[in-house]
Amino acid sequence: MEPNAVFFLKEIVSNQIIIKGRKVAFENIGSNRGVLELNESKSDDKEFIAGLNDLANRRVGGVVKLSAAEYAQKKSQPILNPSVRPRDMLRARRPLPPARKTVPQPIETQVATPKVAVPAVDLKTMGLADDPEPPATFRPTTRRISRKAKAEPEAP
Repeated sequence: MEPNAVFFLKEIVSNQIIIKGRKVAFENIGSNRGVLELNESKSDDKEFIAGLNDLANRRVGGVVKLSAAEYAQKKSQPILNPSVRPRDMLRARRPLPPARKTVPQPIETQVATPKVAVPAVDLKTMGLADDPEPPATFRPTTRRISRKAKAEPEAP
């Protein structure tokens, strides 16, 4: 560790941080976390230090500033293989099972014959055989008529 070193911790390393068009490369310490050591005396690191300090102060992007002791402690822990991939850690739901494909049933082409005997119908006894013509004033229409039907004058 250098005397002018600044240390940062990043939660969810899979969500990258870009400062002035350049990606900040955190060192993975397992469980989708990363640490970074920057030197204040290097000109390239000064841009990153300013941007990461701003994010840490605003508590944005999962960036936290660390002390030298905290950095050493985080680095000394063994890297654990996560049980799930980093992108899957962000998804809290279970994936849906694949949809079952249903095979359409064949359509029967023959018409089934009725099993109940239907009695013969006589239209004359029902009064439907000699249907009289509609009245002369009847006009079929497709719209509703809200007026009352005009009454025909009675013959004397």
